Amino acid sequence: MRKLLLTLPRYSLCLLSLLLGLSSLLYAQDRTISGTVTDEEDAPIPGVNVVVKGTSAGTVTDIEGEYRLTISEEAEALIFSFVGYSSQEVEIGSRSVIDVQLLSDAQQLSEIVVTGYTTQDKKDLTGAVSIVEIEDVQSFPVAGADEMLEGRVAGVNVISNNAPGGNTAVRVRGFSTIRNNDPLYVIDGVPTTSGINLINPNDIESMQVLKDASSASIYGSRAANGVVIITTKKGKTEEPSIRLRSYAGVQQAFNLPDLLGAQAYGDMLWQANRNDGKVPESDIYGNGPNPIVPEYLNDEQTIPSANTDWLGTIFEPALIQSHYLDFSRGTDKSHSLLSLGYYDQEGILQYTGFKRITARVNSDYKLWDRLTIGENMSVAYSWQTTTTTNSVLGSVVYDAMRFPSIVPVRDINGNFGGNPLNDVQNPLGKLYRNRDNQQLNLRLFGNAFANLEIAEGLNFRTNFGLSYTNFNFRSFSPTYDDILSQNLASSLSTQNRFGTDWVWSNTLNYIKDFGNHSIDVLLGVESVNSYSEGFAASRQGFPYGDPNFQYLNGGDGALQQNNGDAIEWALFSYFGKLNYEYDQRYLLSFTLRRDGSSKLGENKWGAFPAFSAGWRLSEEDFFNVPAIDELKLRVGWGQNGNQDIPAYSTISSFASNPYYSNYAIDGAQSQRTAGLYRNP
Repeated sequence: MRKLLLTLPRYSLCLLSLLLGLSSLLYAQDRTISGTVTDEEDAPIPGVNVVVKGTSAGTVTDIEGEYRLTISEEAEALIFSFVGYSSQEVEIGSRSVIDVQLLSDAQQLSEIVVTGYTTQDKKDLTGAVSIVEIEDVQSFPVAGADEMLEGRVAGVNVISNNAPGGNTAVRVRGFSTIRNNDPLYVIDGVPTTSGINLINPNDIESMQVLKDASSASIYGSRAANGVVIITTKKGKTEEPSIRLRSYAGVQQAFNLPDLLGAQAYGDMLWQANRNDGKVPESDIYGNGPNPIVPEYLNDEQTIPSANTDWLGTIFEPALIQSHYLDFSRGTDKSHSLLSLGYYDQEGILQYTGFKRITARVNSDYKLWDRLTIGENMSVAYSWQTTTTTNSVLGSVVYDAMRFPSIVPVRDINGNFGGNPLNDVQNPLGKLYRNRDNQQLNLRLFGNAFANLEIAEGLNFRTNFGLSYTNFNFRSFSPTYDDILSQNLASSLSTQNRFGTDWVWSNTLNYIKDFGNHSIDVLLGVESVNSYSEGFAASRQGFPYGDPNFQYLNGGDGALQQNNGDAIEWALFSYFGKLNYEYDQRYLLSFTLRRDGSSKLGENKWGAFPAFSAGWRLSEEDFFNVPAIDELKLRVGWGQNGNQDIPAYSTISSFASNPYYSNYAIDGAQSQRTAGLYRNP
């Protein structure tokens, strides 16, 4: 038997040894860390998160507070965190056993929550109030305050229309009313229902959502859809500081459906006709036994056949960027904050986008020990380039899905390709023709307040809020000819509306602790007034499509229309609230508000009571469950209302209409005076 001898070069053996040694070394780098996590009384804490710093690798402690974790040699530190305790970072070094004692976080347990006209410790809440962790939200790019609620509050559904700067629908515990279902927003004590996307999210300090009737009834006839309370940032008592926060990113549509190509569409059309018992035929695909993609789609041979992905054509990657700068300072006597913000979001639909500039000044001054005055003022201006529907989910996307792929984006002359198969407008052409249509918004919003400490525990606060909005929208429709879809007469429509809202609230708040008892009494009155005025006009016949001529006086058509209106309403309210606590265990809360609204006809006034109670079992002597830090049972009942109806829908009024006049001046039938008709 002949033996075969395999000889390897020396450098190959060295390389093999090196690889084997390296793999052994890498394997040896993993090691195990274990330990026990206890509280200040050396009691074990189960459920503590133990995470390797800078990674997602981690574990949790068991019922005995013990943990065991395999780490790599490069791991530098472990982070221990648990609700109600301060997080702790511990360096690993060469240790294999690390025991940690977590300290309770008194700030978390006594977190202050704004519940409407007053504040309350989080642990003493008896209503359904959710708190948005602002620090977590600020790490994600959002356009407006309403988007900050998405996925972060139980029972709150956020539906965005995905348009740049578009409004977001917020639904607190579903649909509650037959008209508007948006919640009431209260910003620094000033209620509002519009313009939320003009608030810079970087200016927000805290956000709470009052979800149930017992917690939201303090706002009475405006609380049917829940209440979102927003508090903006204030200057801190510290050295002057300047902060800059910027980010940029790219947005892109994904998971778009695959549409049929030119040949596949013809095959499908042929088969559908056969299934229907018809002879397959088409002005484009012919009338033979099989569909044929022609070279050109028109007799002039200016529209060549194509295989266009229309969804991929109208969508494109879009840049989004945000820049925020603030300056804050504070002393024992005053605090101030100044912020500037710029936000720019290009639309993933071509020729759409949203830009916003914001500025804010917040300040307060202590004139003497018992009197504090202050103000919170902001201004915002935005540009929004829109499609005809102002929605990514609107007609443009639907048109792209219906538009045949056999049509090219542009013909041989550079014009947008016409469609000989149906009456759908070229989707990209539709976006391009509306590229100069902009919606402009200006908003001034803020409040001035004064707080006087009349006696120990007794405070009087007056707050005056003002909101001014100006809205302008222009829509120009140029002429075009997409074969079966045409617009032979250009037209322009423009709208402008301004509104002024003010609210003046005065509250008296008394807080007293005596023995195991604690009471918090709030009494207040509030007056709200809203006035808006607007007009709209349109004209046909514009000889030039240049944006410089897209104004009403640039048209030469005889057809002109205009209209306008003004709306005013008012609300006056009395309200009160009583919170009672005994021995940090038993909690009671009563609320009553009475509203009078000018929007309502004969029944202008309504009362909105509420009651809630809570029992903090975790404070009872018999409760000894180390795994549960805070346990509270609560029950609540309340009534809320809805006065968000058209201002004059319940009031008899008169309106002018020329068709209601049947007499003429001087016998000339062509000269009429407008008649009046009653609008019940």
